[in-house]
Amino acid sequence: MLELIKTYRKEKKQLGLILKCVWEKWRFNEMAINAVRRFFRTKCHIY
Repeated sequence: MLELIKTYRKEKKQLGLILKCVWEKWRFNEMAINAVRRFFRTKCHIY
């Protein structure tokens, strides 16, 4: 769980508001957060 938080903080600098909203909504639901990450990686090429 701690690793997820560290990763979140690092990615928050890149994604900003979008990832923050996802985090607020699903907090510790790792599957949902990973799905959003995958979406941005494949569709938007943000990071």
